[in-house]
Amino acid sequence: MESIKRFANVLSGIIGLVAPSLFAVMVYLDRIPQNIATWGMICINNVIGIYLVTKEGNATPYMQWGWLISSTGVFVAIVCGANPVHWGAIETYSLAACVLAIGFRVALGATAALLAYVSAVLISSLPLIIDYWYLPQVNTWWLWASTVVSCSLAIFGAKERTVSYVLVPGFIGVLNAFILYLTIR
Repeated sequence: MESIKRFANVLSGIIGLVAPSLFAVMVYLDRIPQNIATWGMICINNVIGIYLVTKEGNATPYMQWGWLISSTGVFVAIVCGANPVHWGAIETYSLAACVLAIGFRVALGATAALLAYVSAVLISSLPLIIDYWYLPQVNTWWLWASTVVSCSLAIFGAKERTVSYVLVPGFIGVLNAFILYLTIR
């Protein structure tokens, strides 16, 4: 059973790397509108998330590593491509709230910091969620579905059922399931 769980955890990282990386190529080539604030904050949040779960004892956050690398690719695709960049009040409020949550992380213990981290992830996703609310992008359903699968594999493959192993993929899975719903409604 341990080898199956280890495989599921590694597979979660592979899916977390490959699917968003393909999406980055699509964003660059096909000019799929994406929110630069959300993707930039996702990159920052992934760095912090990896640090926090590792500090809390999770030495194998493969899903988070996959998402860090690939979300950076999406951010670069938005910046370097001919993608329209929109920055408004929602993005500014989201960035300010995300910075505030990051500040709380520094002041709190590791478990409380992980709770602040998932709050920052939600806050950083709000601009994208609002964009998808008003303009669902059906052609992106596969990205959000693959992320839900990746999160599910990370939870299944978790070495332990503790906050450091389960909270981040569980929360991100639920969040991405909601974004998936927004894309196909």
